Amino acid sequence: MTLQPNTFEYNLLFYLTIILIIVKVLLSTYLGIKVLKKRKQEQEIEFLFAFFILLLSGVISRIIYFYFDFFLTQNNPDNYVENVIYWKIASAIGICGSAVVMFAVDRKVLKFKLKGIFSYILIATAVIVLIYPVNTVADFNTVANIIVLSFLAIILLPAVFFYVGVKIHPSPRALSAFAIAIGIIVYMIGTIMVNETFFGFIDTAIRFLLFVILKIAGLAMMSYGVTKLYE
Repeated sequence: MTLQPNTFEYNLLFYLTIILIIVKVLLSTYLGIKVLKKRKQEQEIEFLFAFFILLLSGVISRIIYFYFDFFLTQNNPDNYVENVIYWKIASAIGICGSAVVMFAVDRKVLKFKLKGIFSYILIATAVIVLIYPVNTVADFNTVANIIVLSFLAIILLPAVFFYVGVKIHPSPRALSAFAIAIGIIVYMIGTIMVNETFFGFIDTAIRFLLFVILKIAGLAMMSYGVTKLYE
């Protein structure tokens, strides 16, 4: 998508991205404090720590995306290829954060029944993103679509937490499991909102707004759920 600087859509995306970064920083700080508190109390922190890594990786990747979008390329696809290494690094960091969560859920919730396979798929995707040659905008879009397809592995997560919620219902912790599941789904929908292939038919400004609202809502629900599920 091409956005002209100083237009309404461009400025909207700029400020919405700043808001998203601030929210991610606040939520990652919140989870980080929870992790430190549990560690001092000598409680199990693997599950909570994994989601902290997810949010922290989200902060780092979003800051790099922000630099790529507004300072290197000005959201102009003609500038993507020469600066693509920044986009690749941001994407790989975000994917690896998801891989950490997948591995922790496999160990903590599924008792390692999946042997970490889905985590390895995500790590392999991150490697592909880094090494795939991008010489044209078409190549760039191909890698972007590969990232979207990698979400098929992450789809397992909400299914797992819906299962956990049903299994422990009517325990109060069931709500936490459902919050995590719904939060992941909402976050994933928000993430792909900016993908032209799937949502190019929606007005750009509306897509940007939905992108930020859904990601913030999803992160908030996940953060609530992970801090309550294994208290």
